[in-house]
Amino acid sequence: MTESPRTSTNEAAAIPEDLGRLFIARARVGDVEGVVALYESGAVLALPDGGTAVGIDAIRAAYTRLFAVRSEFSIVEQRPALIAGDLVL
Repeated sequence: MTESPRTSTNEAAAIPEDLGRLFIARARVGDVEGVVALYESGAVLALPDGGTAVGIDAIRAAYTRLFAVRSEFSIVEQRPALIAGDLVL
């Protein structure tokens, strides 16, 4: 697995707006562990079928399935993060 010159699995997001760049760079090379590292341990991921993946293990499984069938991830204009105290969307 190769890594983008602008990111590595160990690079943490310094600001919320880093997440999009880090996600795309890792997803493009199928780096499931790198993508999972962007999530907090109790995170909840909304799934395309309307369900949710709760926690790191479920999020890992969801991305493993996604990356097995999808290899194209393109950069689109990122909206500014919505920040309320220590919560970010």
